[in-house]
Amino acid sequence: MLMFFETTDVEISTKPFETPHWKAVKIITPNLNELKHIASFLNISTNNVFCNNIEEAAIISKRLVNYVENVIVTLGSSGALIARKGLATESFLDNARNNKVYVRHYPANKIDNFVNVSGAGDCLASGIIAAILSGLSEEQCISVGFAAARSALYSQSAIPKEIFDKTHSAWTTPALFKTIYVNS
Repeated sequence: MLMFFETTDVEISTKPFETPHWKAVKIITPNLNELKHIASFLNISTNNVFCNNIEEAAIISKRLVNYVENVIVTLGSSGALIARKGLATESFLDNARNNKVYVRHYPANKIDNFVNVSGAGDCLASGIIAAILSGLSEEQCISVGFAAARSALYSQSAIPKEIFDKTHSAWTTPALFKTIYVNS
C-alpha cells in the first residue's frame, strides 16, 4: 500500500511519525519549515550552515529518505525538490529497485499576475497523486503537479473550479530538473 501524506502545517507535520504505522507513509510533501520540523522530530541533524533554501532542503531530504522513500519538498516560487531512491524517468511506485539516493531540483516557471496562493500546494499534491495513479514517471508527475498548482494560482478560490484533463500538455511533457546529489 502506498500512503501519501500532504503535511499542510508545521504543527501536524509529525502526526504520522507519532504512531506505530508511520512506515506506511511512502510519499510526503512538506514545505521547508515542515521538513525541518519532521527532521527534528526524527532526530535528523539540521544544524548545518546552508547557502540557500534549495541546499538546505537537499541535505535534510537526502537524510529523510532513510525514513520515507519519497520526499517532495515544496519550495514556493523556487519549485520543488525530490529526494528518493529512483530515477526521474521511473514511477514513484518503482523506488525499491535502486539503492542510490537521488536529489533533484525542479525549478518552477515564473508566474506573473497570480490571483491567490491558497490551495496551490494542495493542487500540486493532487496533480502528483493523479499522475502517480496513472503510472507516470517522476518528471511527468511533477509536470502535472506544477500545472495543477498553476491553475490554483489563477483561481479566485483555493481550489480552481476546473482542473485540466489528460489532453493538457503536462501529461506528456516531463518537467525539467537538475540533479544536485547522487550517493554512490
